[in-house]
Amino acid sequence: MIKLVLWGVRRPGITAAEYFDGNHRVHGDLVRNGPPDFREAIQRYTQSYAFDGAYGRTGAPVFASVSELWYESSESLQANLAHPYYAQQIVPDGDNFADQPASIVHLAVEQPVLAPLRGEGIKVLHWLQTADGVEASALEQFWAPAHEEGREELTGLLGYVRNRIPPDAPAIAGVPPAAYDAIWIDTEADIPAFQRYARRLQAAGATAGVLDPAGCMYLLCHERRIIDRLA
Repeated sequence: MIKLVLWGVRRPGITAAEYFDGNHRVHGDLVRNGPPDFREAIQRYTQSYAFDGAYGRTGAPVFASVSELWYESSESLQANLAHPYYAQQIVPDGDNFADQPASIVHLAVEQPVLAPLRGEGIKVLHWLQTADGVEASALEQFWAPAHEEGREELTGLLGYVRNRIPPDAPAIAGVPPAAYDAIWIDTEADIPAFQRYARRLQAAGATAGVLDPAGCMYLLCHERRIIDRLA
């Protein structure tokens, strides 16, 4: 299974409420109510809306939401994007609420480590950026052990998923992260624990020469499910 991931930036001149209404209600309904051969290719579609976050550097895109769409294969994803309904209805509607040139779109493969409770608690999306010249294999060797070492910091853990960027994936829009993880925590009282975890992970990655903390960031989100054939 493969995912299409969209890190959405809010269009200038609209409020967060207008962005949510345009993306969740209008755009979500367009996808749900599309032609059967379009909508049935999408196995799961979630939208995660950021209510807070932290960026490693000034000038980084400020993401309002992250949409993730699951497909059975790369072929079914490409067929979905080539569908006339996508070009004629879905893409033009995105201009009503999103700054599409500033948004980032890429493919990812998800590995659940602790099965998440979709739509529950707080979903934290942790964007990881490698240091210059670091190979994907070095990130792989670092990532899992570093998470296990820092996991003791986490409280209220409801789920954990690693998302890798396929090395042969075509560029879609913008520059994607080197990888990202999703961590579900129970309540806002567990946010400081996540922040300690993130600082520890990024510091360890910098010391190991693997991560660039200035390129890392995280979003604190509420997740909404649009389609879920995998539940």
